[in-house]
Amino acid sequence: MYNLTNLKTKRLAWNLTQKQLAEIIGVSESVISRWENGSRFPRFNMLVKIAEHFNLTIEQLLNDTYRR
Repeated sequence: MYNLTNLKTKRLAWNLTQKQLAEIIGVSESVISRWENGSRFPRFNMLVKIAEHFNLTIEQLLNDTYRR
């Protein structure tokens, strides 16, 4: 399983709750939780939305995920 550790790091750095981020990108809070804990992985279009929100490239967003 893959988890988006960088997503949680960025979310917390921006002082966002899972619910707030979910509202920003148009998913449910439980989806954000699943992405962060590794039980699900976002589709490409969601990766684009997340990266755009945090002003990152998709590569930067995924860097910690794939480096391990």
